[in-house]
Amino acid sequence: MTNQAERTQRALGLVFSILGAVLLGLGLLQLVVWWNGQLSGLTIEPIVVPLGLIFLLVGLPRLLEARRVGWLRRHGVTASAEVLVVASTRIVIDKRFPVLQLSLRVEPQGSEPFTTELRWPMGMQMLVPGNRVEVRCRPGRRRWVIPV
Repeated sequence: MTNQAERTQRALGLVFSILGAVLLGLGLLQLVVWWNGQLSGLTIEPIVVPLGLIFLLVGLPRLLEARRVGWLRRHGVTASAEVLVVASTRIVIDKRFPVLQLSLRVEPQGSEPFTTELRWPMGMQMLVPGNRVEVRCRPGRRRWVIPV
């Protein structure tokens, strides 16, 4: 993932997570503190609590993914991988980075080769089956792979 796409994903994850936590917290606080056992008229809880949950469900996976990518960039093992399949997901980040579905055979030194699939925003490089690419991985965790 390019630096710009990484920053966008991290920023979106952070904004959505904070917004979700605030909305969920406010809705639950109002529900617990001011609810007297009766719902008279339209109150804010039926709107704010589900919205908070939705924002959290959207933001947290992006934050966790950004954290995983950061860990792999700092501590991951560099390995060679063969591109097996490249498919379009029809998703574009920042109107410049198409997200591709990749199937890779990763061959880390000193470990057994393994096959994994991942979605990754690509820059301008062209990937075709049979090409070799450098990746960073965490041996033992097949889902922890990112292109270099």
